[in-house]
Amino acid sequence: MPRSAALASLPASGVYFEDLAVGQTMESGLSQITQAEIDAFAEISHDRNPLHVSLEFARAQGHPNTLAHGALVFSRATGLAYELGLFIKASAYFKLAELDFVRKVYAGDAIKLKMVITELKALPRLGLGKVYVKVEVRNEGNELVQNDVWTALVAMRSS
Repeated sequence: MPRSAALASLPASGVYFEDLAVGQTMESGLSQITQAEIDAFAEISHDRNPLHVSLEFARAQGHPNTLAHGALVFSRATGLAYELGLFIKASAYFKLAELDFVRKVYAGDAIKLKMVITELKALPRLGLGKVYVKVEVRNEGNELVQNDVWTALVAMRSS
């Protein structure tokens, strides 16, 4: 997936803490959630709820299609953040301060990620910076489907 125009000037190997600014926005393109991915996630997670894997069951419950797992949507969001370069230089530390599933995501829906840097805290002794990010996941109709607050440690250039 091509990187967003907003990050075109940043290195393809990811962003350093010094590359970030409070208020900076990063946005991904659309990424479709397929039934094959939902099925694979059901196997990996052992969450084989028929709402995820049976079209007939989902329709009988009033849904137009099977539902993507909330954890799959969250996982895709972290992957989109990685593709934007935010987590390439991140350490293993990741804190999920808030996670709110606002709207259902169905097989075949496409989602996109918008991240806004809300706070930065340099930790020079560690060679890292703490990055606070407000995250929105929206569907192809631009409806909010997930609302999060993430914190990550990102490498400083000087380390």
